[in-house]
Amino acid sequence: MDTHVVLAALASPARDLYLATLLHELSISARDAHLIKETSPNRALAVLRCYNEMSHLVSGQLAASLSGETSYPDEVFLDILAEKALEGGLDLAAPRQLLDRALTHVTVAR
Repeated sequence: MDTHVVLAALASPARDLYLATLLHELSISARDAHLIKETSPNRALAVLRCYNEMSHLVSGQLAASLSGETSYPDEVFLDILAEKALEGGLDLAAPRQLLDRALTHVTVAR
């Protein structure tokens, strides 16, 4: 993940599309959480809860963007997203992959 490209997407006119696409990618990943090999029901529940928390963060960021309300600064938003992933027992590759996949749906000047 290139943090500069993600920050550029968040600062671009495509911000809302990027956040909406990120939310979509989160829902896809959450849907597949129980399919991870050797995952106990308790672990699957923890992973689902983690994706729910990340979705809540992204949807709040999107709602603030659409309504013109104050939201987290972009760098803080990315830090909180990473914290939520770690708190849920995911490694940082998970949110990075989601951020990258969402980038494929927007055009950002590099």
